[in-house]
Amino acid sequence: MFFNKFSHSLTITALICGIQIVPAIAQPGPGNLGGVYNVAYTCTADIYQGKVNLRTGAGSNYRLIRQLPNAISVQVIDRKVGRDGYAWHKVRYESFVGWVRGDFLCAGRGD
Repeated sequence: MFFNKFSHSLTITALICGIQIVPAIAQPGPGNLGGVYNVAYTCTADIYQGKVNLRTGAGSNYRLIRQLPNAISVQVIDRKVGRDGYAWHKVRYESFVGWVRGDFLCAGRGD
């Protein structure tokens, strides 16, 4: 009961103050894609073995299509803010089309 009241109170306070609550497991990526671009590249903190998730929708709760290698060029098709508060970009890589979180994309071309 206490947790429910606390959680409800915390949510109301966050809404009033304009604070964004992000799940603890959501770690920000090193990317910076916030504008409108036609081409971007995947970027992770681990430049050698890092992978970027390509999903069926704009959110981490959507099914994983595949993992994309780091530093590859993708065509940006669309952009929207997911329910998790992150900017998500619909991208095309080879024959795959899906959604990547914007902080795992960087402006410009990769390999």
